[in-house]
Amino acid sequence: MQLDFSEEQKELGASVRPFFEKECASSVVREVMCGEAPFHAGLWAKLGEQGFLAAAIPEQYGGVGADYSGL
Repeated sequence: MQLDFSEEQKELGASVRPFFEKECASSVVREVMCGEAPFHAGLWAKLGEQGFLAAAIPEQYGGVGADYSGL
């Protein structure tokens, strides 16, 4: 049974972490948790610009084709 992330998953995590450290401050999290909106529109747009929203889209349609653990 594989309990560790694959090299590809580790690389993905290493590329995503700096984005969230920079763009997702605790104030953004609080705004969503305590506010009326179900998500932060600005953060969502930046996630799309970086291509992170394509993680679950199959490669044949222009996505990354990640599995659930990759998400």
